[in-house]
Amino acid sequence: MRQSVFFLSLVLCVVAATPAMAEDAPPFKVKDVAPGDDERPEGWNPVVKSGVIPDTAPTVKVLLALGKTAGIEDGTLSARSRSIQKEDDTAAVVSIVGIEVKNEAFTNGLADAAVKHGWKVRELASPMRVAVVWASKAELCEELLTWQAHLAAKKITQAAVRRSGSVSSMEQARALLGYVGNALKIEPESGMTNSFLANMLDRMRNPDGALAAYRKAVKADAPIPAPPYWQMQAGARIGHILLLKGNKEFLKEAAKALERAVELSEHAKVGVEKFGPVYNLACAYSRMGRLDDAFKALEKSLAIGKAELADEWGFHFEHAKVKDPDLEPLRGDPRFAEMLKKYDPNPAPEKDDAPEKPDGDGDGDK
Repeated sequence: MRQSVFFLSLVLCVVAATPAMAEDAPPFKVKDVAPGDDERPEGWNPVVKSGVIPDTAPTVKVLLALGKTAGIEDGTLSARSRSIQKEDDTAAVVSIVGIEVKNEAFTNGLADAAVKHGWKVRELASPMRVAVVWASKAELCEELLTWQAHLAAKKITQAAVRRSGSVSSMEQARALLGYVGNALKIEPESGMTNSFLANMLDRMRNPDGALAAYRKAVKADAPIPAPPYWQMQAGARIGHILLLKGNKEFLKEAAKALERAVELSEHAKVGVEKFGPVYNLACAYSRMGRLDDAFKALEKSLAIGKAELADEWGFHFEHAKVKDPDLEPLRGDPRFAEMLKKYDPNPAPEKDDAPEKPDGDGDGDK
């Protein structure tokens, strides 16, 4: 099994423990999670017809008025809304509203308005961050609420990725974990958010915590799927972590995760990201006794390594040749020596088997 490679550009101080998700997670700003001009649910378009949105829909104007009635000071309530419609003139308003301190009068007013006007409300985070939806077909409200919630979780995760590059202390790491915890509160099973969380925990030397999050990240039915590149990384890390555990019971899961990572290796950005998963897959197959599969995976990894790892190839080759115990079941097979000879970074010069010619002209000494 090869050495681990970490992926996302997160620079953390060396720590031994995992920070817990902060209860007082740094709040996100409403404007940061509201739909952009080109963001809307599939099948919906910006409203172009007048009169399709009633005056009672939860637009910014209506929400601000509701806040004023609740005694909220100007400037302390933030709201964003998008008005959308379908081709059949079905209309909807999707809004986000936030206040820095919970206000019982506003909460009650929002609940009363929801009942009166057919709004649907979902709290996204605390302090108060709420999604509010109205649709001319009431049965579409839950679908639109879920869309807005998932969009918010996705945008929070993307912001966390951007911030991760400047993390250089444990305090900053805790704050970032708390911030991305907002996304997990919105959607605990998010493939994208769990992938990012797993990478953080991995770097913070918490393999068990990372493994749990990586497993969520690669679920085929995960809401808010992780990008293919992240899924590749997650599969590679699941395989590596499970192989390190050394228990045979984990080999099947390790192989399955690594097979998926290999399938996604077209998204790899550097050679070592292609080499690692397929090499570790060879190790998993070897330990499972699937020797033919192990040799196929090993040859693929050796070909990638020799072609793309440049100066690092000698180190990885030597590890595979004599040091990696996972490949021990292969070493007694003639195919192993033949394969190593083919991909050796420093092949021995071939011997000339032709007989040496005698000195002189062939007539003997005079």
